[in-house]
Amino acid sequence: MSVSDERLGAPGTGVVISGGASGIGLAAAHALAEVGRPVALWDINADGAKAAAADIAARYGVAAVGQAVDLRNPQAVAPAAAETRASLGSIGGIVHGQARRCKPGSAESRPKTSTLEWPSTCAR
Repeated sequence: MSVSDERLGAPGTGVVISGGASGIGLAAAHALAEVGRPVALWDINADGAKAAAADIAARYGVAAVGQAVDLRNPQAVAPAAAETRASLGSIGGIVHGQARRCKPGSAESRPKTSTLEWPSTCAR
């Protein structure tokens, strides 16, 4: 899939990136912004998301917003989406780059597959 893929919505529509303050999420945000896509960086690290969004906006000249969003809390998603739409207009897609670091071999690092447990799944 390319960063201009229509599965992320029409060109020019915003893309939400969870875990956007660092790592894979931040790399995805840069790749999308580089081809002109507005981005919303959702991350539990509010300061990191806001700083990364400011850097992306300055570097690529696209709309970028950093928001504190904890996806482990399902009630946080609707207000965050409303704020994103207010900032960027329409949302064309979502890139899930969020992960949690866990100690390998711990009970916490074992895969969890239920819908309710998915937000707490650890990065490998």
